[in-house]
Amino acid sequence: MYKREFYLILLILLLLTPVSAKEYFLEPMGCYLDIPQGWEPVEITDTKATFTDTAQKGYLQIKVSPADTWASSPEIFEAIGNQIQADSEGDEFIYLGNDTAFATYLFPIGETFYQGFGVLINGEDFDWVILAFAEALVYEPYQFFLLSALDSFSINVDGLYNPGPVSQYFQYSYDEADFFQDIFYFEDEDFLFEFDGNGMETAELVVERETAVLGRYTPEDVDAWSRYYRMIYRDNYKRVDGLFRQFLFNGLKRSEEPVKIAGRLLAWIQDFEYSRTGTVTDFLPPLSALYNYTGDCDSLGLLYVILLKHYGIDSILMVSSEYSHALAAVDVEGEGARFPFQEKGYMIAETTDKVALGMIAASMADPAKWLGISFN
Repeated sequence: MYKREFYLILLILLLLTPVSAKEYFLEPMGCYLDIPQGWEPVEITDTKATFTDTAQKGYLQIKVSPADTWASSPEIFEAIGNQIQADSEGDEFIYLGNDTAFATYLFPIGETFYQGFGVLINGEDFDWVILAFAEALVYEPYQFFLLSALDSFSINVDGLYNPGPVSQYFQYSYDEADFFQDIFYFEDEDFLFEFDGNGMETAELVVERETAVLGRYTPEDVDAWSRYYRMIYRDNYKRVDGLFRQFLFNGLKRSEEPVKIAGRLLAWIQDFEYSRTGTVTDFLPPLSALYNYTGDCDSLGLLYVILLKHYGIDSILMVSSEYSHALAAVDVEGEGARFPFQEKGYMIAETTDKVALGMIAASMADPAKWLGISFN
């Protein structure tokens, strides 16, 4: 982003209508979904939920059985494969402490063949069968949608702040661990942060997948844009836990006033180099932005929001296709430009220029050209 002259705007920006996105809490099962825009429920009961896209060629299906139905995820894999008469392959891994299998399937329903993926969980409360599949003739264009829908599943509240089951499986599938450390500086203090190279590569794959999904929508499809950032936020949230602990150790305590925490973190992120990736996705996931000490406006804005969430400070991401820019906004006290969203006034936070909280370029102050995205 080029250098701009900034002005303190004390007047409150006009209220924008909150985005209504397709996030589901399936209460009898206790699980959550954040499926792609346009996918709608076909059937939801206490033990089964089925969703499909507008063309009714792609499906996401969740079924639960009593926890003692099967003794292991390989048993679930074998039983489901036999039940649907599938050609299948599976691999065992651990998802949030649960014995789980990731599977690929090709199976018939009547005269039509379907192809897709499965996550099979031998859980404490239920045994889970989660399938995402499409008609085999259209499988290729549906592939990223199926993986994305499957990865949006969260077995419980804790799952909302961890990478999804597909992401965790991909990270598990690497042959060798790849941990390394790097030095970071925060207000005259230096500290080590340990990176998981496999986790970083997996986070980048998630961005590529979600960018491919987003590419099927238009800038006017605000639900799709909101979901895009939510999926990346979720995948990266736990990946920066170690950085948060280092901030606590180096003097940025939870007990400090929220506005001071927000200001100090903002000043730190503003020292990152601004850059674009030049790739098809043109977006670095927050973990990669942290490692490279560089990123563009939405990468740095998302990293900032994630860190604030670790401190329990409510914040949102603001994106604008009109301005080709992204900002963060924080629910803290103080004077400055505010972005009203969901009955709160969030103070503007520009992550790519050295300006204080509450300052925004007058040329970008039209509220109708911004989309607020919440991660609560």
